[in-house]
Amino acid sequence: MSEQPRTAGWPTTIAAGAIIGAIEAVLAISLAALVVFWLIIDRTTLGYGVRAVGANPEAARYGGINVARNYFLAMAISGVFAGLAGAIDILGWQYRFSQIDIQASSIGFAGIARPSSARILGP
Repeated sequence: MSEQPRTAGWPTTIAAGAIIGAIEAVLAISLAALVVFWLIIDRTTLGYGVRAVGANPEAARYGGINVARNYFLAMAISGVFAGLAGAIDILGWQYRFSQIDIQASSIGFAGIARPSSARILGP
């Protein structure tokens, strides 16, 4: 009987404590960002304006809310979260990055294509 193929095991450099510690750190950062986002969107006038413009820009304009400013703020808030997610993704559990990691991925081009295909960059 022939031996069954096996998948490669964990590299010897990976310690279980490092992986669990990184998961805890990412979870803590994500939860803290979620709480800050909730506080901004639900408890401030800035969040009210962003939600009003997102629901109906014409009604928000009629109500005296600066639509262009709130579009910009919504993009800035989402950019902060995208940057945080990208930093966590690139740094990973090793807390370092190399130039090869960034060059090998095509996430930058996808990040440019998505807003333009969604007509966020202009009418």
